Amino acid sequence: MVMTSLRALVVVSLCAACGSSGSASDAAGGSSNSGGAAATTGGKAAQGGKTNSNNKGGASSTNGGSSASGGSTTNGGSSTGPMMPLPPSQIPPVDTSAVVIPNIDSAVINVDAVDGAKDYRAFVVSDGVEILTDADDHETINGATIFCAGLRQRAAPKLPVPEVMRQIEVTDIHESTEFVVEAIDQLCPFPGLFGKTDDGITLIVPAEFVTPVPVVSEDSIIGKYGSMIVNGQGPSAQPGQPAAPITPKVLKRWKVKVDPLDAASAAKRKTKTFFSDFANEKPLEWVPGGTNGDGTFHQPENYGYSYAIYQNDNFLVYATNTEPIKGNHAFFNRGQLHTILPDINQDVMGAVITIPKTLAHFGDDQQYVHVTFEGSTNSTPRRYWWLSMCGPEQAGQTFGADGLLSHHISLNSGFFNSDGLNPSTAGWNCLIVFPHDGIMTPVPANAKSNPQSSVIVLIHKADAPAHQTAVNVSPQQLSDAYPAAWYRQMKGSSVSETGVLDDLIQVAPRSHFDFYVSRQRLIMYVNGEQRLCNDFGPQRLTMAEAAVGFNDALYHSDAEHDELTASFADRSGQLYYLQDAPFADPHTWDNVGFEEKVSLPSSFTDANCYTYQP
Repeated sequence: MVMTSLRALVVVSLCAACGSSGSASDAAGGSSNSGGAAATTGGKAAQGGKTNSNNKGGASSTNGGSSASGGSTTNGGSSTGPMMPLPPSQIPPVDTSAVVIPNIDSAVINVDAVDGAKDYRAFVVSDGVEILTDADDHETINGATIFCAGLRQRAAPKLPVPEVMRQIEVTDIHESTEFVVEAIDQLCPFPGLFGKTDDGITLIVPAEFVTPVPVVSEDSIIGKYGSMIVNGQGPSAQPGQPAAPITPKVLKRWKVKVDPLDAASAAKRKTKTFFSDFANEKPLEWVPGGTNGDGTFHQPENYGYSYAIYQNDNFLVYATNTEPIKGNHAFFNRGQLHTILPDINQDVMGAVITIPKTLAHFGDDQQYVHVTFEGSTNSTPRRYWWLSMCGPEQAGQTFGADGLLSHHISLNSGFFNSDGLNPSTAGWNCLIVFPHDGIMTPVPANAKSNPQSSVIVLIHKADAPAHQTAVNVSPQQLSDAYPAAWYRQMKGSSVSETGVLDDLIQVAPRSHFDFYVSRQRLIMYVNGEQRLCNDFGPQRLTMAEAAVGFNDALYHSDAEHDELTASFADRSGQLYYLQDAPFADPHTWDNVGFEEKVSLPSSFTDANCYTYQP
């Protein structure tokens, strides 16, 4: 579209990460530049600058990062002169050589590094938005939706100069759209925990923290900052609080044309048995009838205190052992699912569990259930996404007559230990996959670095005695003194130095996951690349049908805040969790689904599969 207005920039909405899920042949086996949510393809960046041919979209990372030259995470200077409308001549024409990775209704814009840039941001130019600037190129934008790149996170000591992401995820894209992209001298401000309505989380923590931690609606964000801000990470002086508005200096400005996937390509990405891109979902409604004073239900013995239930025609959502932020645990906004998880009193295992009302069924051992979703890949020992497949031994027993789970699912601390409690309160067979912490030792022993993350594959056996159900079928890549986990990818029978998720420790863009699950094997693809293959050995899945869960977990956030900066295991590079979201886990999901009885992608190889042996 041709832009003629001085006041340009539209509220582009924020369907976040709308992008990938797909068929067995396309979603996981295809190349990352065919629509993965956080594809790492580089090439010439979307800036009209010189291509860095030595990396894939990033100066010092395979996923698009660069150093925030000469700066820290704190905000810089601000305007001191009068602000005037930006002249149209200051917005250049579209850079036709820009690299944009399309998705179903979102895209990732790759950018080249700009000297001095502390962040990159993108917004749409249209009527109703005001761009004001001063003589020194400080800028204020009113009425837009601003998408920011943010910082790469590290499960390791923080860097003297933080690394700026060089990919911007833009969302709610339904037609060809032009974005203005800017390099700025400050981080976009953290606007607070984004919620459906304004609310707050009371803290039971040391006195130096301000309480409550606000949950802020879009109207409140716009009221404070003039525009909706997506993925702002510039911190407040008080952890967890919204940062002050900024007037950053624009170091460089360019324009990019963004297109979503064409209809045929998008259709191939959508799984057949069940799929939702959250674009047309009815609102989630609170299920009444709770037995606790706050309207929640009381947990069964040994499973904590409370759980809240939300539902619509397609989904059930269970918020277990969380602070009572009614209406904000899970909600849809511009085509994505947002969840907020504040653990009760910052000292329990809380979870937000999202389960489609459609069940999955396994075929024979050569047929797979293909599960797909897009989400953030960062994790710590105490917060992480987790995929679950749980079900009874007899078909027809998963849902009750009221359409809710006949027996709900809830995580307890230590659920992955050998004496951990089955998340199914009915003792169903469960498969759970989740990212976890790295470890403070090289893997393998002669490696040059420590892994910053891991993935654990866990089975809970059905109908076994309590605390005797858990079987961790992941490889032991160190020794029995350490937990079994996928710290590194396997190459044949050897442990390589390639991490499973170490290249994706970030808040945005989201990554595209595809799991292929049979009764005896699980294969995980990330952004179109096979990263692990785990045979279960003698531990087979026995469920007659499976409730598939797209979930988030947070355990004892107060302890996490201290542990991340402990000298013996320094993870102070987790800036977002330490500064912006220390006491709640905000998560976004998109393009979730599954399909039954599929074959493996043509790219699959069993050469790197691991088989569990008790």
